[in-house]
Amino acid sequence: MKLRLSYVILISALTLALVFDALFYNASDFSINILLAEIAFLGVTIWLAHSQSASGRITLPTAAKITALFALAFSATFAIWTESWSLSMCLIGFFVSNILFCIAMLGEATRFRHPYDVLGHLFLTPIKHAVYALPFARTLMPEKFSTRTQAIIKSSIIALPILFTFAIIFISADAVIRSYIINAFDALNNIFSVPNVIGHIFFVGCFLVLFSLFFAATFWRRKIFDRKTIDNSACAVLESKVILLSVVALFGVFIIVSGATLFGGSAAFANLDITYAEYAKQGFGQLCAAATLAIGLIMTLRVLHTETLIDKKLLLLQMTLLVEACVVLISAFMRLGMYIGAYGYTPARLFGLWFFTLITVYLALTFVNIIERKHQSVLVMQMLVVAGVAILTFTALSPDTLSIRLNATYPNTNIHSPLR
Repeated sequence: MKLRLSYVILISALTLALVFDALFYNASDFSINILLAEIAFLGVTIWLAHSQSASGRITLPTAAKITALFALAFSATFAIWTESWSLSMCLIGFFVSNILFCIAMLGEATRFRHPYDVLGHLFLTPIKHAVYALPFARTLMPEKFSTRTQAIIKSSIIALPILFTFAIIFISADAVIRSYIINAFDALNNIFSVPNVIGHIFFVGCFLVLFSLFFAATFWRRKIFDRKTIDNSACAVLESKVILLSVVALFGVFIIVSGATLFGGSAAFANLDITYAEYAKQGFGQLCAAATLAIGLIMTLRVLHTETLIDKKLLLLQMTLLVEACVVLISAFMRLGMYIGAYGYTPARLFGLWFFTLITVYLALTFVNIIERKHQSVLVMQMLVVAGVAILTFTALSPDTLSIRLNATYPNTNIHSPLR
């Protein structure tokens, strides 16, 4: 006899909840258990998808396959590496890739026009689908009880308090029976600690509800929520031009006025009361932030008008701001290079180089997307993939070990520089 879909979902969710309880409850650390939990979650979800694909209910989207691979890769890092710098970024990638996998399985389009759109889907979309799937609980009850079954259930409910009352009377009347009962409860308490059992039940219950709602929203009651449309009026294009023109002017003034400081190297502050840390470290973070915000500004303004709109003035302003951001980013790289030349490599400074490389790639992708007049959803998806690959690469390089190797290969000759 074929089980109803509701029971299949419930059994699958309960199985996963028990697996997660065995892997994570009272776990001393998180390593291979994360990888095993990820394999279990993906395995059950894909199995359910394939079992429903025969009836035409659901197919496994391409986006789900890609995000599943990233989720597996991120979970594997916890079983291989132990460096805090790498695992902190991998933890973010792990959660993001799993949520994007769930969003793709829920049937939502993964064409995001803006990073804010990604954040909204990461937090709001799963909640909306979970609320929509709440009526799933009603389907777990049998559709109709027979007369005989109804009589048995009714009589059992009536008999329970009666049996409990007689049991209390007999236990109170006989000391031997009472001692047996007390000893039995003591033995059970030694084997199964009451607080521990309650903790397991709560842990399993939470994951049971979580997985049940996800599977119900995916395989039982699917709904695609409408996305808000944005007005692509001529006024929006004009507003974008005004904002871009003002920001381009500000970037240009800053580059011209601070040209000597931006590209002057150590000579720019030789006669000033300033250290390498103040000049290089702070300057690197601020300039990288400026370049990152420039990319975000362009993407935000492009959402306000059609990405493929042919407007030469708007295109020129976008290209100019990207070039200015590139100039600022080059200066940031030079500052970090000076800092590393004076004090050597550390995992934090390697992270700075990694972040500089990531933003440089983002600038190039944004430039190509604007020139080719592609939809910005393509750019956002490219950024997500590049970020995932970059995090995995940074983790594989082992920044702690790599910084030691680099310092040994390229000894710091300026460590006693008076310009500190």
